[in-house]
Amino acid sequence: MSLAAKLAAVTAAITTIPKTGRNKAQDYAYVEDAAVLNIIRTELTKQGVATVANALEVDVMPYVSGKGNPGFLTTVKGNVMFIDAESGEELFASGIGQGSDPTDKGVYKALTGMFKYILLKTFLVPTGDDPESDDASAGGNKQAPPRDDFNDSAKPAGLTQKQRGLLMARFKAAGIADSERQAFTLKVTGKHSSTQLTGDDLDKVLTALDELPGVEAKA
Repeated sequence: MSLAAKLAAVTAAITTIPKTGRNKAQDYAYVEDAAVLNIIRTELTKQGVATVANALEVDVMPYVSGKGNPGFLTTVKGNVMFIDAESGEELFASGIGQGSDPTDKGVYKALTGMFKYILLKTFLVPTGDDPESDDASAGGNKQAPPRDDFNDSAKPAGLTQKQRGLLMARFKAAGIADSERQAFTLKVTGKHSSTQLTGDDLDKVLTALDELPGVEAKA
């Protein structure tokens, strides 16, 4: 069997993974990392497939929570390498993980999340969580932060339409892609959502954009 055939066999063997974890603070069930590893590891072992997790990029940004508490948001980009023990054939699956913590545990949370969801998505394991669902309870997290990518469809409540138009124009002029705007603004202001931005935050973002290499400052 090829490595792809063995991975397909693993996918066929796993129908679902139960939500055995419970977040008491936000009152939702979730699939535990240990359950994912135990079930998927068993099937990979049967097929003679080894895994190696690699963290390729790590970014740590300070932020302030909605309650005013300081912390750090860690983002890890990496991949999982699947290796056929018989042939030595290799395949990669990439992913991103994030973890927030006021101390030094953010990177471990991010690594755990990255590895866990690469495995879940690679083997198409349904968990019942859907970030696009209108019903927050369907995804489990009833207090999830607002989805906000700082794209052209966002409507920041703290900024006027004119200020918003200026911000979007300056992002485009600086070559900041839609997918990068939220991370850029979080790094500058410490705020996750554009709905939290104030006029002072706008000034900070515009100043940061002006300081980017190759960007000409504008009034």
